[in-house]
Amino acid sequence: MKYRINAVIVLFALIAALLTGCNLNKNSPQDSVVSDKNYPVTLNGITLNSAPSKVVVLSPSLAEIIVDMGFVSSLAGRAEECDQPASVAALPVVGSVLIPNIDAIYKLKPDLILVQKEPSQIIQNMFSDKKIPFVVIPAAKNYAELLAVYQTVGKVFVGSELGLTRGKEQMTAINAGLEGISDKVSAVPSENPINVIYVTDSLGHAATGDTVLHRLITTTSAINLAGDSKDWSAPAASLSGVEVIFCPQQLVDKVKGMPGFSGSPAVKNKRVYGLDASAMERQSQRMIDAVQEMAEVLYPDLFKEDITTSSTTPTTSTTTPGKI
Repeated sequence: MKYRINAVIVLFALIAALLTGCNLNKNSPQDSVVSDKNYPVTLNGITLNSAPSKVVVLSPSLAEIIVDMGFVSSLAGRAEECDQPASVAALPVVGSVLIPNIDAIYKLKPDLILVQKEPSQIIQNMFSDKKIPFVVIPAAKNYAELLAVYQTVGKVFVGSELGLTRGKEQMTAINAGLEGISDKVSAVPSENPINVIYVTDSLGHAATGDTVLHRLITTTSAINLAGDSKDWSAPAASLSGVEVIFCPQQLVDKVKGMPGFSGSPAVKNKRVYGLDASAMERQSQRMIDAVQEMAEVLYPDLFKEDITTSSTTPTTSTTTPGKI
């Protein structure tokens, strides 16, 4: 009888231990991840069940945005065009944006590839053969679409709910930076606003009113002479009176000789300025630097003290505008 009682006691002890173990298991980190409301998340037809830890990025803009949002530790490789910032430039190179090196990518064993444009069918087939998923996050066509870009990046790295929050926070930071410049230039009398354009390429395409760059230009309180046009194309007649032309640094001489601009006040008065095109066009936080550069060119007296200070203090800007 004594042995039966002991056996029953042992049996109850085992059951109690098992129940205790189950209760602890419910609160384990592993189960917390499984029950995370942020995943799974589906983006452009690809479902992510958890946060990717090894991502290859094939877009300079996305690379900078990923760093801005604090996800650089999840990057494993990059296209050769992804050269900013230093933390990205230090990553292994896996070919170019248009012609990625599939073998180099495969050796990194990434769990995801991020691109800004739909790859060619041949490249897609190669990704498929290696069983490496890719997500396309298109560039924003206008300033209002930037929030969606940042939130999509956020969803990739921290899931649906947190991704929306992180994207909104990033957009708030961008807005704050631009508003700070806008507030400063608002002190300049607005009776004679400066007529400005940004020429994007050697064909003379200009940033029109339906682009992100339009917002950057108008943040300086200047008038974008191409602002009433669309699709990066404006009538030459509407641009002939431009007073200041901004363009990528390497295009300055080319722009000055373009038929539509050669007789403009901007060229006659030597007011064609080269900017860091990557800061202007990559839709990252460095857009603020580009707007700052434009504002310093347009209102040198207003920013004289800042420029003097910056000459002895390192800044995030990679170029210093100057009259060409």
